[in-house]
Amino acid sequence: MNNYLTINQQDLAIAEQDKTRVISNLLELRDDVWETMSANTRKAYQLDFNQYVTFCRENSLPAMASDWRKTKNSCKAYFDQMMASSLKHHSIKRKLTAIRFFIGMCELPDPWKHSKLFTTLINGRLKQKPAIQKQAKPLKINNVIELNHTLDLDTLLGLRDAALFNVAIDTLFRASNIIAIKLEHIDWQAKTIFAPRSKTDTKGEGYYGYMSDDTATLLRRWITMANVKNGYLFRKLSPKHTVQTEPLQY
Repeated sequence: MNNYLTINQQDLAIAEQDKTRVISNLLELRDDVWETMSANTRKAYQLDFNQYVTFCRENSLPAMASDWRKTKNSCKAYFDQMMASSLKHHSIKRKLTAIRFFIGMCELPDPWKHSKLFTTLINGRLKQKPAIQKQAKPLKINNVIELNHTLDLDTLLGLRDAALFNVAIDTLFRASNIIAIKLEHIDWQAKTIFAPRSKTDTKGEGYYGYMSDDTATLLRRWITMANVKNGYLFRKLSPKHTVQTEPLQY
């Protein structure tokens, strides 16, 4: 379990008849299920749940229990602390989701399901926290047109960035999809770029994004100038602007 969680048996208040099942479920999660989840989801769940476990240890509370009332008391205490902190509405909801995820995976009683009072309390108090998230402004076509005229397309850096921005506006791919594009994902004739996976692609079928003629021209210029013959499309550049084999990072 320690490969992805800091939890151990001392953090659990579970009956003898539940121990074998809980440990077996956690091991199955680690060995068979964990890697099938998206990297960002794994990272968020791991961080959020480990923070909850740390809180429980510091306050001598069980992180999960066979008695849902004990789990409820731990979750409520943690919720109270989060509400008193600077955490925003959506951050608190995400952390509670992570806790419920592991309770469900262990097949232990979920206090949200057992207590309508508890659910109503959590939802009611969450309304006291602002729900508005500060997000980056969306990239618009006028921004990309301006960038195309601003960037030096005779340099590797300028050409790569121009191609990347144009792919983004054409395909509407997320950043994680864009950095994962490989040459074999591009269909020059059909003018499409294939994304093997995405956050919203629950069936794992992948999907195609549109590629305009201008974007295709920029991509061909980048591939030629950077001498990209296979593998990842958008590569790192060294401080001296030498093309690396590694893809851009998120």
